[in-house]
Amino acid sequence: MSEVVGTGLYEKIKCIVDEARKKVNRVVSSAMVDAYWNIGCLIVEEEQKGEKRAEYGAKLLKTLSVRLSRELGKGFDISNLKRMR
Repeated sequence: MSEVVGTGLYEKIKCIVDEARKKVNRVVSSAMVDAYWNIGCLIVEEEQKGEKRAEYGAKLLKTLSVRLSRELGKGFDISNLKRMR
């Protein structure tokens, strides 16, 4: 197979695919940073709604962590939610 396909053609195609993958990774990373920022803003807004902050915040993060992890998968443990906040 390698004899039929010239090395130059293969390298050009590989370069195109590599660059496309890099672009996808950058876009996904940027979108996730934006999502985490927005999640953090929502958590802060909810935590500051009157109840004693420490108690309510701990309950809120635990509840969110369990539900988000169950429904969306990894990445939503309490420590990650605190970092987003």
